[in-house]
Amino acid sequence: MKPRQRGPKSSDTYRGTLTLDTNGPMIWIVDRQQWPRALLRAELIERGYEAVGFGEVNEALRAFRYRLYARPQLIILELKDLGDEEQRVPALAGLGIPIILLAGLGAEQRAILKERWWAVLLKRPLTIGRVVEEVERQMEFVKAKSGKAETVL
Repeated sequence: MKPRQRGPKSSDTYRGTLTLDTNGPMIWIVDRQQWPRALLRAELIERGYEAVGFGEVNEALRAFRYRLYARPQLIILELKDLGDEEQRVPALAGLGIPIILLAGLGAEQRAILKERWWAVLLKRPLTIGRVVEEVERQMEFVKAKSGKAETVL
């Protein structure tokens, strides 16, 4: 007689995405570094936003194309360590969604920044709190532009 197995079989394990009940505005975070992305996402969730993180620009573009998540009202993009992904950034900018760009000092010299497609450029050194403050400022602008009277936490 086989011993009774507890819990789901490994093949039955749920591997989907986390669904949040905040009903807040959706923010996408694109950053190759997992810990800063996770910390920023956690802070945004704490403040009532829905937030999804992506390790690469291509992942975010794929999620947008296949509607894997709700359409974001704002995208936060970290330029550091983009490498070959930098050539995909104009496609992300072409989605018509405001982008908060996080960049290091001296980033103005990069060709990608000369096109001026971002809503806000924040230069390092940065804190999570500073980024979230700018998110809240931009969300107020998005709300005013769309004419919605929702309250952003």
